[in-house]
Amino acid sequence: MEKRLYFYSPGDNFYIAPLTLFVVAKHSVRENGIHWLEPIWKAGPSGEDNGLSLFTSKLDAYIYAITLNEYDKGGWAAYSFSDISVTEMMIDVATIQDKYSIHINFGFAVDNEGKVLCPNEALITKGFVMSFPHEKGSSALSPITLKFSKELFKEINEYWVLHYRDYCKDLNTQN
Repeated sequence: MEKRLYFYSPGDNFYIAPLTLFVVAKHSVRENGIHWLEPIWKAGPSGEDNGLSLFTSKLDAYIYAITLNEYDKGGWAAYSFSDISVTEMMIDVATIQDKYSIHINFGFAVDNEGKVLCPNEALITKGFVMSFPHEKGSSALSPITLKFSKELFKEINEYWVLHYRDYCKDLNTQN
């Protein structure tokens, strides 16, 4: 029988967003012996917005995982965010953070010559941060559904307006 991975619960989780979202993660074992799906965690600009890194593009998530595997050999892969237990994640960090931040990545940074930036073996992503307050009394028996702001995705569309008529719609088709 295969061990259950903490944070991983295929098809059981819910979020509300105009796009399908993806997470890059690998199977790890914590110091206490718990097997878990370790997601990419991104540092925020202020140091207070450290949080889960999500991708709007399935292809970008795969590229990020492949790049990490070139340097880390750690079994990084792209997963649908609907397969990740947000409830377990939020309960897990509630003791160390008063909010749960999520970085919505929608592309990679490039230099003046158009080359993708990859210092320290990690691609630099473009994106926005959104934070959610921890729900008091959360437990595995009361699943959490994250509702992402429509305004955030309007900003993403505006960012790409020179290249896409409707980035979110086009990306949903591509995904």
